[in-house]
Amino acid sequence: MMAIGIGIALVLAFIGMMNYLNALVGNIQSRQVELAVMESIGMTGKQVRQLLIREGLLYMGASLAVAMTVGLGVTYMLYQSMNYRDVPVLPIAAAVLGIAVLCVVIPLTAYRGLERKGSIVKRIRGFE
Repeated sequence: MMAIGIGIALVLAFIGMMNYLNALVGNIQSRQVELAVMESIGMTGKQVRQLLIREGLLYMGASLAVAMTVGLGVTYMLYQSMNYRDVPVLPIAAAVLGIAVLCVVIPLTAYRGLERKGSIVKRIRGFE
């Protein structure tokens, strides 16, 4: 039973990660001109990266809020119905840490790819 649960959790985690990756990279691609314009009027690269990290952490917070309210309730009910005593705190903490790392690394990687496309002027002109 534990192996089936872990397998289902891994498949769902992979699907969620790919969904987040697709949504965030698409979001950054569509905001390419906006980010370049903000840089052209004085926003530093560090400030843009901080903006994207905060956005990723906001996604993380929203998804964890839903998961902690609905998912943890369902998990608790399943564990009670199967007469398990303890909720697996360590795997939940590891999953939260993994989500946090992904929500920080993916926006930075996507922005780094955007920066490599050229100067600010080229990025603004290239999208028109």
